[in-house]
This record gives sequence, C-alpha cells and structure tokens, in this order.
Amino acid sequence: MIEQLLESRLKPVWRRRWWLDLGWKLTACWAISALIATALLLVLRAAGWASVLTLPILILGVLIATGIVIRQHQRSKPDLKRLAREIEARDPELGGRLATALEQRPTPEAPLNFLQHRLILEAVEKSFRENWQTHVPLPRLAAIWTGLLAVIALFGILLGTLRLPVKPGTTALFVRTEEVEVTPGNAALERGSSFVVLARFGGSVPPTAELVFRPASTTPRTQSLVRSLNDPVFGGSLPEVTEDFVYHVEFNGRKSPEYKVTVFEFPRLERADAQLTFPEYTRLATKRIEDTRRITAVEGTQLDLALQLNKPVVRAQLISRNDTSVAIPLTTDPARAVASLHGFGLSAGGSYDLQLVDGDGRTNKAPAQFVFDVVSNRAPELKLLAPRGDIRPSALEEVAFDGSVWDDFGVLAYGLAFADATGEPKFIELGKDVPAQEKRSLPHTLRLEELGVAPDDLVSWFVWADDLGPDGQVRRTRGDMFFAEVRPFDEIFREGQSGEGGQPPPGGQDGSPTSKLAELQKQIINATWKLERQRPLAKKAQHAKDVVVVTESQSQALDQAKELGDGAADPRAEMMWSGVIKEMERALAQLVPATNTIVSLSTALTAETAAYRALLKLREREFQVTRNRGQQSGGGGAGEQQRQRQLEQLDFAQNENRYETQRDAQAAQTPERREELQVLSRLQELARRQEDLNERLKELQASLQAADTEKEREEIRRQLKRLQEEQQQMLADADELRQRLERPENQSRFAEQRKQLEQTRNELQRASEAASEGSTSQALAAGTRAQQQLQQMREQLQQQSSSQFADELRQMRQEARELTRQQESVAQELDALQKENRRSLSDSADRESVLKDLARQQARLTNLVEQATQVSQAAENTEPLVSRQLYDTLRQLSQDEAGGAKKMQEELIRRGQMSRSLYEQLQESAERGPGQSLNLTEQLLREGMLPQADAAEEQARQSLARLQRGVERAAESVLGDDTQALERAQQELNALADQLEREMAEATGQTPGSAQGEQPNSQSGQAQTPG
Repeated sequence: MIEQLLESRLKPVWRRRWWLDLGWKLTACWAISALIATALLLVLRAAGWASVLTLPILILGVLIATGIVIRQHQRSKPDLKRLAREIEARDPELGGRLATALEQRPTPEAPLNFLQHRLILEAVEKSFRENWQTHVPLPRLAAIWTGLLAVIALFGILLGTLRLPVKPGTTALFVRTEEVEVTPGNAALERGSSFVVLARFGGSVPPTAELVFRPASTTPRTQSLVRSLNDPVFGGSLPEVTEDFVYHVEFNGRKSPEYKVTVFEFPRLERADAQLTFPEYTRLATKRIEDTRRITAVEGTQLDLALQLNKPVVRAQLISRNDTSVAIPLTTDPARAVASLHGFGLSAGGSYDLQLVDGDGRTNKAPAQFVFDVVSNRAPELKLLAPRGDIRPSALEEVAFDGSVWDDFGVLAYGLAFADATGEPKFIELGKDVPAQEKRSLPHTLRLEELGVAPDDLVSWFVWADDLGPDGQVRRTRGDMFFAEVRPFDEIFREGQSGEGGQPPPGGQDGSPTSKLAELQKQIINATWKLERQRPLAKKAQHAKDVVVVTESQSQALDQAKELGDGAADPRAEMMWSGVIKEMERALAQLVPATNTIVSLSTALTAETAAYRALLKLREREFQVTRNRGQQSGGGGAGEQQRQRQLEQLDFAQNENRYETQRDAQAAQTPERREELQVLSRLQELARRQEDLNERLKELQASLQAADTEKEREEIRRQLKRLQEEQQQMLADADELRQRLERPENQSRFAEQRKQLEQTRNELQRASEAASEGSTSQALAAGTRAQQQLQQMREQLQQQSSSQFADELRQMRQEARELTRQQESVAQELDALQKENRRSLSDSADRESVLKDLARQQARLTNLVEQATQVSQAAENTEPLVSRQLYDTLRQLSQDEAGGAKKMQEELIRRGQMSRSLYEQLQESAERGPGQSLNLTEQLLREGMLPQADAAEEQARQSLARLQRGVERAAESVLGDDTQALERAQQELNALADQLEREMAEATGQTPGSAQGEQPNSQSGQAQTPG
C-alpha cells in the first residue's frame, strides 16, 4: 500500500502540470489560427474578393481546432516517471530515489523486501517535508491562461479590423470588394438639415476625391471632399438639403455606386386664419383674423379655423393642455396641405396643442399652441363721477350729476333713477343706442326744490343701463345706490375740547348713538342693494351666507333702536322711534326667508330705507367740533368734503396744532395700476424689438444690393428667413398683448389702445409677409410703421398714467417742506436751550418738548422716505426721470446720514464722551433706517450734551434740506414749478369767483355783473336795477 501512497502524493502535481500543458496547447492553437485568418483576409483583400462565409468559416475552424486539442489532451495518461525526473532535477537530494521507488512494483509472489520498502518510505517522507506542487507554480499557470485569453481577444480584434466589406443583403458566396466605402449610402433626411458624406478607401488612397450630386430639378454639381489627416477617409457636407438627389464619389477617373437621398418633412403649421361669427345679440359683423393662434371672443361665438400646413396630413386635432383626453378633431384633405375647423362653439377658454400626423406616421415635432379666451357678455360699466358718494344738500340746492356708461356690445338705453320720500324710484332716460365699446357721459341736474323735499328727508339715486344679455333679452343693470340727506338750515356747531391726535367721528357725524345707528342702517341698505343687484347671477350657497350676515346686522340695529326708543324723552320722539322699529321689523321679516332661497329683496330694501329716513329725523342738530391737525382731506365723499369745508370756515378759539401726527405709509399699488405698468413694459419691449429688427433689415437690404456672388445672396436669404421667423414671433407677441387687453377687466380702460394695436398688428403682418417673400424694402417700411405706432401707444399710455403720480408728488412736496420748516423750529428751540446755559436739564420742560418734536420729526421722515420709495418703484417704467431723481435723493440722504453719524461718533470717541449705552442706542438707530441724524440729536440731548446735539441737529437740518430739494425737483417734472402752480390756482380761484357771482345773482334775481354797473341780460325776463 505504501507505493499507492507515493502515487497519491504525485497526482496533485500532475494535475497542475496537466492544466499547464492544456493552456500551452490552446494558446498555440489560437495563435496559429489568428495568423492563418489574418493571412487569409489579407490575401482576399489584396485579390479584391470577399465572401459572406469568410468570417463564419474562420470562427468555426478555430472552434473545431480548439475541440480537437482539448479532446486529445484529455486522452493523455499521467506520466509519473517523467514527473519524478523533473522533480529530481529540481531537487538533487533525491538522487534518483523517487524514480527508482516508482519502478518498484510488488506482486503476491514477490513482495517488497526491506530495502525496497525503505526506499519508497523515504520518498514518501520527502514528499511530506517538501511541497512538490511548487514545482508547477500557480503564477505560471495563471500567466499561461491569461495569455490564452489575450490571444482570443486579439483574434477577435483582427477579425473585426480586417473584415472584408460586403454590402448587406448580398447573396453571392464570393463578390468583388469595393475600393471605396461611402457613408451613409442611401439615406433619408429632414428638409433643411445638413448632409455629411464620408468616403473610406480600403486599398490605395487617391490624392483627391469629389462628391457629385444631382438634384431632381437641376444639373449635377460637384464638391471637393477633404481628407482627414493621414486617414484613408475623405469627407464633405452640404449645408442645407431641400429636395431629393442622387450622389456618388469620383476618384482617379473611377466612381462609386450611386446612392439616393430622400428628403422628408415633419408636418408643421405654416399659418392659421380665424373667422369669428358672433352671437346675434352682439350686433357685430363677422370678423376675420389672419395668421393668429390666439382667439378672444364672447361666449357663444362660432369659430372657423383654416390651417395651412407644409404637407398633407391624415389626422389633425387640437388636444387640451389641461385634459389630454379632450380632443377637437379637424377636417383634413389627403391631397392638400390644409386642415380646418368649422362651426366650433366657444363656450369655455383653454389652451390647445395642435397634433398633426402624416401618411408615414410622423408627427409634428413642436406642436403649435392655440389659446382660446372666452369672455362673458358683461353688464354695462356704470360710473358716477359727480357727486362723489353721499351728500348733505339743502332743500334748495341743485345736484349736478356727471358720470359715464360703457358696454362691450352697446347700450340700448341709460339714465338715472331717483327715489324721494315716497320710496318709489323714478327712472329718467338720458340717452340710448350707444355703440359697442363707446363711452357716453350722463350729465343731469336735479333740482331738489322741484321735488318738494324738506329738511331731514332722504333722496336716493343710482345709474341704470339696458343692454342685451346672453339670451338675447333686454337686461337692466343698476349701479351703486347713493343718498342725499337733506340738511336743515339751522345747524349749530360748538367748539369742543381739543385732543392731540384725535379723530373725528366717521362720515362727518356727531358721534351720537342715533347717528351711529343711522350709519349702520345705511350700510345695511347698501349691502341689501348689492345683493338685489347680484340676485340674477348669484349662487344659492353664497347668496344665503351673505343674506345671513345682513339679517344679523338688521337684527342688531333693531335691538339698538328698541334700546334708544325706550329712552325717548318726549312723545314725538317716542312715536318716531316706534316707526323706526316697525320698519326694521318689517325689513327683518322680509330678510329671513331669503336665507334659504333666492328671492327678491325689494320689499326689504324699501323697509330698510324707510327706517333710515325716520332715523334722519331723529338726529341732533347741535354738534361739538375740535380742530384736528391729523385730519386729512380728500378721503371722503362729497358730503363729508362739504361738511369739512363748512368746518374750516369756523373761527376756533384754540390755536392750530402745527405738529402733524404719524401717518401710515401709502398703500401698495392697485391691481389696475400694476396692469397698466405691465402693459407699458410690454409695449416698450415690443417697440425695442421691432426697432432692432428694422435695423437688421436695413443691413440686409444694403448687403443684398452689394452682393456679387450667388453664394453671398444665398447666405443673405437665409438670414432674411431667420428675420422673418422673428417677425412672426413679434406678431404672436402682439396677439398675446391684444388678448390681454381684451380681458373683461381691461376692456373699458384700454379700449383706445386695443384699436391702435389692431392697426399695429396689421403692419406687423405685412412686414412678416414681405420678409417671407424676400421684399426687404416693403418689410422695412411696414416694420417702421409698426415701431412708430408701438412707441406712440406707449407714450400716450404713459402720459395718461403719469397724472396718477401728481397727487402723490404734490403731497410729498408739501410734507418735505413742512418737515424742513418744523426742523427750523427745532433748531431755534435748541438755540434757546443753549443760551440759558443750565448745567442740569433733567427736569426741564423745554427739553422734553424738544425731544417730543424730534420724535415726531423722525416719524414723519420715515413716512416720507417710505412713500418716496414706493413712488420711485412705481414710476420706474412710466416716469423714469421721476423714479431716478427720487432714487438718487434717497440714496444721497442715506449716505449723508451715515457719514454724519459716523463723524459724530468718532468725535465723541476722540473726546472720551462715548458711553456704552449711547453707543448701543446709536447702533440700534442705524439699523432702523432713515432718521439717524435726528436720533443722534435726540440721544445727545438726553445725555445733556447740548453743543454736540446742536451740531448733530445742524447735520440733520442740512440732510432734510437736500431731501426737500430732491423731492421738489422730482415733483416739478410732473407738476411744474411753483409759478405754474400759482397760475393754475389763480385760474381756479377766478372760476370759483365767477361761479359764486352767478349763484348770488340767481339768488337775488339779478344778472351776473349787474351789481358792477353792467347792463341787464335781455333774456332774463326780469327788470334789473343798475347799481
């Protein structure tokens, strides 16, 4: 058994040797196969032959050879004697004993003797002491197999590099190879794209090569190909392919086979013309809009679209962007490049993408977007310009009415409605048959004396207009309701105790409980009137919610009336309160059912008005008034302004408080103002872009006249095409702006601009069509007209908008002047404190007064800076000069205050007078913003540093003076200087004097001017006495 143990020790070594020999054999097999394949391919290429079977045969042959080698190697038997000799050669200590031990073969008849047994045992012991497997090292085994993989990879690379060019689809076993390979061969290209061709030569490389291409409509043309460095490749390109052609490559008097290039186009929208058939009630003619993708029309309009495409299509549809499942199919013609939409009713707006599919299944790459904006048939816009709000006339006055009416599709009739003590409105027609989108004024004079009204009576009015609704029926629209509270002739005003910063009662009332209840009842009437006006279009849920609010308010008013009625002092008042309560209860009874269903509120409105009329008779006729510096004019209605003018004529015993209280910053811009600014910005952008297009058109026109070669003219035509695309985009942007101006909230305000924009759009369309036809002179003329019209529109709208800044700038100028005047007073007070030269001022009343004045100055300066900042931002587009002047003024103020405060701090630190608390207060003041110099003056005054406070105040005074000059310069650019303002004031005074003279003459029955010795008016019909 010991000889078997020796063999088992040698078999692992033999297995390693077996894998090593197999690796060598396979490596040799693949290397020889690679050499044979390379030689064969080179011979075939040199002979000019190729076969589709070449590569498969070579691959199959090498695989068969590999299988044979593996099969033969598997049949080899272990040669342990050879292995033993190799081991003995590496280990001389064995001395041939391993090979001798392997030769010992015991038999049953002749077993191993002692020496043989000892020989084999020593060999086995030697195998355990030494690892014989190291005689076939693993790195060597890994290297031979890695080399095999490298040879296999090299074989594949050689086959790929030296493969013979055979055209796809070749069925012959052996064919002649081409000497040039042309890429891309037969191809399909999109119209307008570039075409790149490469010619790769397999044999000898010619010195030159040419591309010969023949379009279907012209003679063959030739273009030289350029060689790429030392590569056997020539290349060239055609910048723009517009039609089918065939081509080949010529070289050394020979040529390649011909190839065909087929040109295709993706379906594309070229132009869209729209025709709008409006509903009959609009009385508008059919309108045609050429080359547009944005439609704005009233609901119920029938839309016809005619689309011009670049090629015939088999399917066209408009797909909604909001819901892709909604598609509007279009009618197509397989023989014509058109698509159409007939009789599409516009009921709701939306955005749609145009999807086109041609006969080859190609779709449009960039779907054109259509925007349908559907507007409702709006009610007429009614505006009452005079009187503004509620008024308090006497029973003998005349009320002059002025207002306007406007409707998108015309007004049948319009006028005013009045209701006197009877409560029934009387409708007065002031005009009729107003054309669409035309504004009409409605002047009228109401003589209260003719109505027979008495003091404490109530007259109400509203504007009305009739038009045709969406159903074709006459629709009446009512405006807001206003009231005239007939004031008595004997009102008594007594001066009350003045309170700093106090506010008067709202609406000019005396603040008594009865007046407050009357004001609440008037608000209830206005709310009910609004609900009644909105009733035809109201939604049940919201209507019920609003009625509940009005009902609760009327219930509260009823409770207050009962409480006040219980405290009535005399039977007459008690009877009148009983009437008020009765009418309120009747109104409440009519409001309760309306909380569950939409019903008419006219009966409730009548009862509410009767209650309000009775409350007016209960109001007191004696008032206590005080002078209030914080009161601001111009904020109320006509009645409040009239009351304010009467109060200003009173002679108060108390002096006016010249210090103005802090006011809130001006409110942000209104949506209407923001819309105007955006429209202005858009007009400015369109004008600038059109100007750039015109300049480039001029350059192209000059270049086209100077062009000498066809190549130069072709390049100019390509640039002109790009300009035409930009002109098309200008047209689309103008349509977008037009659609914006046609929004319901913008129709009346921008009516004139919309008409002008229609004319401008026509010029833009002419410019686009002329550019597409290559007529640069006509395109330039139309583009210039469009640019001028856009600039004119912008200037007109800017002029209209600039007047809105007049009031704000006038108020800012007045506040800046008042701020400077008050600062002069503060400086005088500080000088007076210094002259007294008191060491301790902690209990000084004068010092506290100056501190309060400085605090007021800081508050007023903060308000002025905030208002100037808002005006500067709002005027950036409409009044850039005003915006820039205000911006520079505010920046200079900030720099002056920061620099002055820094200098003063450095001076205090240098003198050792800067305390930590003072430093922290100054830092906190610097973070708050404007007013640093004033705050520094205040802090120094609190610390008792009069000289330093005086120096800081002087810096503040200089900064405020510069601020005033900057604000005045900005205001002068809009308002003019003081001389012009005085002239305008003089004209207004003259007009008021003439009006007063006429009123006095009418009251005395004289002709105006007769008191000065003028002759009487012969048309007066009355005798006049001169002098």
